[in-house]
Amino acid sequence: MLAGLDDLFPVMEQYLNEGKEVTFTITGKSMAPTLRHGKDQVTLARKAPPYKRGDLLFYRRDSGAFVLHRVLRAKDGAYVMCGDGQISPEEGVEDRHVLAVSTAIIRDGRRLSAKAFSQRVWVGAWLALFPLRRYLLAALRRMRPEYFVLPDRENK
Repeated sequence: MLAGLDDLFPVMEQYLNEGKEVTFTITGKSMAPTLRHGKDQVTLARKAPPYKRGDLLFYRRDSGAFVLHRVLRAKDGAYVMCGDGQISPEEGVEDRHVLAVSTAIIRDGRRLSAKAFSQRVWVGAWLALFPLRRYLLAALRRMRPEYFVLPDRENK
């Protein structure tokens, strides 16, 4: 049986509090096409607010759910968040919800810093194209469906 984030987070939090980075494999499709379910990894570290547009935040909702989504903008002292594979923003994420910030992603064994030029260009372009995201995602789903579909047992 695999441990979930509820089980792992106390250990992750200890490492983060010690100033260490934590890396784990992504599950879910909300960050596709940037991050692939079960394949890509993200490295997290503590970072003091404020957070800026494009930052990839790991946070916990009041419901207890853990989420990894990107900052679209700050609004009324909180953040508007959205997964790269989603079209509906989530408002009201506050500093108190944020547990860590992504410092890198690991894809196919290559570590890509969040500060790397290629990452900044991708993120900037993807955010700028947000009004067209519905159509872009539909096209990407047709071209690369494996990025957006979870195994059958998780799609139900």
